[in-house]
This record gives sequence, C-alpha cells and structure tokens, in this order.
Amino acid sequence: MIEAAAVHALAVFGVTFVVTRGSIFEPVHEWLTLRQPFLAELVGCHVCLGFWLALAAALQHVRPTQLDDLPHVAILTGAALGGSVLAWAVHARLNC
Repeated sequence: MIEAAAVHALAVFGVTFVVTRGSIFEPVHEWLTLRQPFLAELVGCHVCLGFWLALAAALQHVRPTQLDDLPHVAILTGAALGGSVLAWAVHARLNC
C-alpha cells in the first residue's frame, strides 16, 4: 500500500507540473485569467492544484466500507499531501 501511495504522489506531481508549467496549457491559463481569475490562480498554483488533484485521485480508491479503516484513509490522505509537498519542493528547487 505504501508503494501505491508513492506512485500516486509521483503521478500527481507529474500532472500538476505539466498543468501549472507546461506551455501546452498557456492558452487555458490565459482564457481562465480573463474569465475566472480564481480558477486561473488555482490552476497556476502548484501546491493548490497538486493537493486537489491528489485528493480527488485518492478518493477514487476509497469505498464506503473503507471509511472506517483509518489506516487506509490516512495513507490516501498522506498521498494527497505528499503529492502537494512534492510539487512544492520541486517547484522551489527549480525556481519556476
């Protein structure tokens, strides 16, 4: 389960980095900046987007019967936080 959480965090980091810094998403950023400044800020923020993507992806793996399984929920939440922290750390290191 820990390995899955690590892969999960790395995948979220990759998607977050491409969406926030990839030139392919520049038109999306420009369009959102004109029409929805809040969403433009969310999509441009590596920590914000990383957290929400990771949380959404983690929730894909939770079944209603597992909500009572605290270790399972804690690991998935940790993966969400880990994806966000990893995105922040790499962003800070690369000075993007």
